[in-house]
Amino acid sequence: MIASLVCWGIGWLYQKFYSKRFMLAGIITLVFGILSIFFGDTKIFGLVGAGLGYCVCAPIEERFIKFEDAKVWWKRILRFLVGLACAGVVFLLSSLVLPLETIGVIIIMALVVGSAVLLAPYLFKLLKL
Repeated sequence: MIASLVCWGIGWLYQKFYSKRFMLAGIITLVFGILSIFFGDTKIFGLVGAGLGYCVCAPIEERFIKFEDAKVWWKRILRFLVGLACAGVVFLLSSLVLPLETIGVIIIMALVVGSAVLLAPYLFKLLKL
């Protein structure tokens, strides 16, 4: 229930402040970072990593790759599968090397989200999806 409310709230803020979305993502990541100091929960570490991955990679993608939504349904399905495979491979490889606690979780989630936000759209353009 709490997770649903947090997701809804973040989604609402994202739509309301779309032009300042990177700053908003940074603030939310900072809040989760502060919470992680007090609560030390792996889930919160994951949120910090996800926020960092987004804050670093989304502006780069927006400036250089310029991802556009596919109009054709089969391209959307292929993009989903390519993006899922990309994030999955990054997760598997990074979790083999990094510990699944504290800083390791932050780095793994930053890499996974970064791959979904930056690497997958780059592959879409490369593969003409």
